[in-house]
Amino acid sequence: MQDHICPNLSLHIEREKERERPSLESGDLAELREEQRVSFGLGYSEIREALFLIQYYFQVDGHYVKNKLKLVLLPFLHRGHWTRITEAVAGRLSYEPPTNDINAPDLYIPVMAFATYIVLAGIASGLSGKFCPEAVNWQFVKGTMGWLLQVMLLKVSLFSLGGGEAPLLDTIAYAGYTFTGMCLAVLGRITLNHTCYLIIVWTCLCAGIFLVKTLKPTLYTHELRSYSS
Repeated sequence: MQDHICPNLSLHIEREKERERPSLESGDLAELREEQRVSFGLGYSEIREALFLIQYYFQVDGHYVKNKLKLVLLPFLHRGHWTRITEAVAGRLSYEPPTNDINAPDLYIPVMAFATYIVLAGIASGLSGKFCPEAVNWQFVKGTMGWLLQVMLLKVSLFSLGGGEAPLLDTIAYAGYTFTGMCLAVLGRITLNHTCYLIIVWTCLCAGIFLVKTLKPTLYTHELRSYSS
């Protein structure tokens, strides 16, 4: 009798365990899905914030581009202030976008100036009989490395002066403005031959004045600020 009861009891216990196991597994699965949902939500929020921040630097119009190029290439003609416009939002100072502030940095002009510089450098190589795809690729690499080097130099300069730290995208934009002068230098090389050296000296001088005037307020800025749309 006992021989028949024990196997049946063991079988009953095994069946109960099998019934409980799916519920436990479903609970673990639900918890895992909840963690994935939270993780995905945080990741999506960070991506959205990054895209919003990048979008800020491309809020430009024709009026801003014209005045900004004038500010970069002829900084000594600027009679206004060099401080960026801010407004209080939720207890923090928020920067106005480039469309509302000529002193705000943007990435549209640096990116377009960099692309124009590569095209003009390719044209100059073609006119001198040295054009080849490898030369254009190498010019792109040199331009990118030069841009990154300027960013690092600006970061080190601000840090060594002990002032406020400019955001990375701001520094990338400020360093990229130098390509506007380089475009003029290459264009002068194509059309005016040796006169390009005078253009290089002129654009370097203007770029230096622009950077000093623009970054000077950063040295005295320590408040926490954000970017408005």
